[in-house]
Amino acid sequence: MKVVFITRIGDSDGLGHLGRCIAFANTFVQAGCEIEILVIKASDYFLPSDLDINNIDINIHVDISEEYLSKYIKNISPSIMIVDMHNPEKHYYKLAKDNNILSINMSVVGDSNYDSDILINPLADKNEDYPSCQVINNQLSYIYDISRFEDHSRPEIKYEYVMITLGGSSGLYQIYKQLIDSIINITNQHFVVYVKEDSALKKLKYTYSHADNILFINNKYSEYLSHAKYVICSFGTTLWESLAMSIPCYVIPIREQHFQHAYKLKADCYEIAELNYEQSFLRINEWLRDLHSNPESYKLICSKIDTYFNPKSIMTLCENIITLYNNRNANVQQHTI
Repeated sequence: MKVVFITRIGDSDGLGHLGRCIAFANTFVQAGCEIEILVIKASDYFLPSDLDINNIDINIHVDISEEYLSKYIKNISPSIMIVDMHNPEKHYYKLAKDNNILSINMSVVGDSNYDSDILINPLADKNEDYPSCQVINNQLSYIYDISRFEDHSRPEIKYEYVMITLGGSSGLYQIYKQLIDSIINITNQHFVVYVKEDSALKKLKYTYSHADNILFINNKYSEYLSHAKYVICSFGTTLWESLAMSIPCYVIPIREQHFQHAYKLKADCYEIAELNYEQSFLRINEWLRDLHSNPESYKLICSKIDTYFNPKSIMTLCENIITLYNNRNANVQQHTI
């Protein structure tokens, strides 16, 4: 059985969608399936240079046409198509129906999600009505493969640090600058700032060349994250990976949908910045002081998230999807006899 994942990375869909697809794809591999991942990348989105894809073949394209997608799907002939993006075009699901492919959507933003056969919707209210598709409520939004953090030795720096990263979108220099300006003078605090965009990285290094408590990096993400004391991030993959390792997080949502997800999923596991960046950055100082005074209580709260990183739950979901496909195929064959 072949399963194709289609995801998009850019301003509206961050790297977390690809991370979720990779984790889910690895589960299908364990179940004996062939995997293809198609990534539609915005031209101004910056992938990390050390992206860990767990030996899965990933096809990355800068935008694609409806004609290209149609040829691609017909060429690989998958049994199941899993789409993980906000507001996917309706032709994705029409293409699946026309080719008898079981279609699954793993996002919650956009009306076209309900054109899929199955909607995996961890954010949905159980009373919401989805008339055109089967809904599976699952904690998939939280599930990422964090095994890549287990074997990293500590970076060659002697101090404890707060790691900061705000994603791969372009044009984030000013937000990074505002953030750093608000925290740079915190006494006895060091920061590691992970910036994917080369031009922003160079400007930040120049602007803060005088600062001896900030290290700017654009590689070794896993190594630095796994040994961070605290994390400041924009919501996506970094948040879930940090919480899985019981690292306290402060979330600064960069995009509108981040606020929607962040408030629904908060569960007292992390702090959320407000729309007013100046007030938000001042609150970081208080947050760091609170953590210094009572770190263990916060780690106990973070540990609640461990239940969402249970490999058994994602394997069960995988097996259920394969069963649904087999049952549907059996029904189709029965009706054609």
